[in-house]
Amino acid sequence: MLDDADLREALLEEYRTDIYRRARVARQRTCPIGELIGPDREDRFLEYKSTLRWDIRKGEKAGYLEDAVVKTVAGFANSPYGGTLLAGVADNGSIHDLEDDYATFSKRGERGDHDLWGQQLKNLLDRLGKSAATLADWEFYSIDGNDIAHISVDPSDHPVYETRGGQRFFWWRTPVSTDAIDDETERERIIARRWGP
Repeated sequence: MLDDADLREALLEEYRTDIYRRARVARQRTCPIGELIGPDREDRFLEYKSTLRWDIRKGEKAGYLEDAVVKTVAGFANSPYGGTLLAGVADNGSIHDLEDDYATFSKRGERGDHDLWGQQLKNLLDRLGKSAATLADWEFYSIDGNDIAHISVDPSDHPVYETRGGQRFFWWRTPVSTDAIDDETERERIIARRWGP
């Protein structure tokens, strides 16, 4: 069938957007980290968080920031393409660093900062279930002496729910945010469109 030029062009036209999106997310895993950082680069496939758990405005550890990271990872996992979360990068694309997070760990000095930070992220992602938690992979980069974490999230082959405080949340990634889909009918429609009936 692909020997037919008209059919080949029709297939490319039909799947071009999907191919581009998959390639874009795949490239985010391996491209130089600097290509992902800068103003106005956040989108459906790329999200920045200044820290994992430190509220830079209040100067204290804040659980709602950890919730936001889990929410973003779940949203990427539920999307058809996955995505990339950069922790240690502010919304304006400037490097914030993970030092504030590191300072919150009681075993600092006994274990490495990257190890403690990664263990905390792993514990948070367990809220998504063990199989969903394995969809996230991370590595650390140092830019001008400032650490950031590059978290790559693969798309899931099943709906991913976050379990927190006795509640379950289904997160869906939009071009500008990650939203909870609370309405059961809407959630079922999204799930059927994404994974089939």
